[in-house]
Amino acid sequence: MPRRSKDTDPSASQGLIDDVTGLYNARGLARRVREMGSQAFRSHQSLVCITLACDPVAKEPADDVLPIVAAAMEKTLRPSDPVGRLSGSNFVVLAVGTGEGDAQRMTTRLRLAVEKAIESRGRTQAFKVNAGFEEVANLAYAPVEPMDLLARATNALRGLRADRGD
Repeated sequence: MPRRSKDTDPSASQGLIDDVTGLYNARGLARRVREMGSQAFRSHQSLVCITLACDPVAKEPADDVLPIVAAAMEKTLRPSDPVGRLSGSNFVVLAVGTGEGDAQRMTTRLRLAVEKAIESRGRTQAFKVNAGFEEVANLAYAPVEPMDLLARATNALRGLRADRGD
């Protein structure tokens, strides 16, 4: 059950929640990255943006897998880490106060949890899961806007897909 239920979350009525997954949509993620960027700036903490894509192989439809991916991500993440569906099968996680080593472990743990959830549905060969992250160690000292971090993470994921021939 997504922790951002449309029935109890006022952001659903503001168009911030994805109808398919119950997670934040692109608009909701943009709002949350600005809010978390402000928090990280004030507290001199890191801000990490993890991107994950669950790409269908051989043009298999992915719509039925999206709720599975969303549930696996929410089970794996800290309750304080917002997660959303950016577009298609692209997901984003935001985390404040996570170091580079922690971000790498979190990214790996997330990718493995999603792969396991898909495998439990017998769809292992039909999807390829790619994940990556971008991090700013101390947002107060870095000349990076939070929205730029989100864009960098998304571009890094595109580059990873291109490198792997996806």
